[in-house]
Amino acid sequence: MKCFYHNDADGKCAGFWVAHSAVMENLETPIEFIEMSYEKLFPMDTIKPNERVYIVDYSISPDEMRELLKITTDVTWIDHHKTAIEKYDEFEYDIRGLRYDGIAACMLTYCYLNHMTYCGVGNI
Repeated sequence: MKCFYHNDADGKCAGFWVAHSAVMENLETPIEFIEMSYEKLFPMDTIKPNERVYIVDYSISPDEMRELLKITTDVTWIDHHKTAIEKYDEFEYDIRGLRYDGIAACMLTYCYLNHMTYCGVGNI
């Protein structure tokens, strides 16, 4: 499992909630946390087939998401950045997660994992 999180306080807190959820789920798979900035290339080559991937308080381009979905469909994207969300208005795939402008990504992650789903499993 990999969790890509934005390199600010909101992203780090969102990553914390992913880690907390994995403990609550008794997930035994090791989790790799990767701090991201928009200057950094998304490390697509590190993703294993069918690996669980979280992207929190961060986004990749729709073309990168298409490439990622060819490797794994087990992707959860949680974000609050309006410009990133709008890029996916006509996106052809349904991506699990929560995207909402106006609420911090750490709060969206907390609510999604602890109140809207069971540790990210199931539908909202």
